[in-house]
Amino acid sequence: MEGVSESFAIYRASNGSLAFGPYLESSFFASVFHSSDLFGSTLMDYDVMRDRWIVVAIEGSSGGPSYLDIAVSASTSPNQPTPGGQYHEYQIPTAFRGSASQCGHAQLGVEYYSLTITCGVYAPPGVTLLGNETIVIDKAALLTGTPASYTLYQDVMLDNGHFAYSISPAIEDGVQDAEYLVATEAGWGGPFSKITLCARTNLRNIASVAPTYTCGVVDLGASYSAPIAARQPGGSLSFIGGFETGEMYFKAGRLYFALTTAITGPRDGVLWVEMQPQLSTQAAHNPQWINGADYVQTGIFYFSDPNTDVYPPTVMGTDENDMSLVFNYSGNATSGLYPSVGFTGRKASDAPGTMGQGGASGTAVAGISAAGPYWSGYASRAIPLNSVTRGAVWCAEEHMGAGNAWKTRLIALRLE
Repeated sequence: MEGVSESFAIYRASNGSLAFGPYLESSFFASVFHSSDLFGSTLMDYDVMRDRWIVVAIEGSSGGPSYLDIAVSASTSPNQPTPGGQYHEYQIPTAFRGSASQCGHAQLGVEYYSLTITCGVYAPPGVTLLGNETIVIDKAALLTGTPASYTLYQDVMLDNGHFAYSISPAIEDGVQDAEYLVATEAGWGGPFSKITLCARTNLRNIASVAPTYTCGVVDLGASYSAPIAARQPGGSLSFIGGFETGEMYFKAGRLYFALTTAITGPRDGVLWVEMQPQLSTQAAHNPQWINGADYVQTGIFYFSDPNTDVYPPTVMGTDENDMSLVFNYSGNATSGLYPSVGFTGRKASDAPGTMGQGGASGTAVAGISAAGPYWSGYASRAIPLNSVTRGAVWCAEEHMGAGNAWKTRLIALRLE
């Protein structure tokens, strides 16, 4: 399943061909849709722990209120003969800071007992940051189509005393002790070396007790700054929501994430991070609190050509702690590179802090025309959880096709 603003479609994993759709989101979310509203920040995940599809989108209008539309499939393999007909659908108004406040750059976290949706909150027309919000929903109700309750947490603060522009919750594999979230200081200049690492605990009791939400500061030992406008032949790209870490994964005790950072040049590169979050003992705090990170590995990935930028990345690790990194890249007129999709990876046995064995990377889709002035982060990763496709990674990314319009491409990679 792949979604962008206003529409989504379902593809066959066997050969990548279109299976169902594309569907308009206004049709899919017909049971909650407000006439004339638009959609953005479409998020989706296959919940392997509960065998259900999850779709989340921001609905709203310019200068008006926004909503979080949420759909959870009623079966393991819905084929949507009637858009939305096989999903339990919900809507949460996001006017928590006044009737016209809007949720922007939403992100989705999934663990066994709950869904977590985070967003920055802006005053119309979506420029002034008012704070941030974390919405935690009891998943049990969503699975059965019964009324669902949620808990709202507001304003995770950073070490620099500012609101976080964005908070990234993790997609988690298995029944874990916590849902982990990361907020970076990007968006407030830089360079910075610290992040805010948070945990939600006591999730087993979410139906009756609000989860415990605690945060602490972790020094990565590596610096990052707000990204610059990426270059392309004939102009540059401004990032929409370029401050978040993108999709984040927690697997086999390790948390993986990556973000775009300005590096020497100036140009854009990728900071990737692997860490092992720690919780306090139950004797110290029950429910448990976040207690730092036991191991942090970081690295900066970039092209040696100073005319090339690397931006909106996603990184994922396997049970064996191998990693894959997929990203966009482009360059100035000298490079001749239009926005394209690239990939690289590392094995657990590689030297610490290195990405791409021998510096190797590949091109999955080459751009052939210029993008408009804005570039967003329509990127996602997934690892099939079966022995037949072990080591495979499915990726969705943006690139520039013909006609000066951005497109998306589904790509299957295999870690060897």
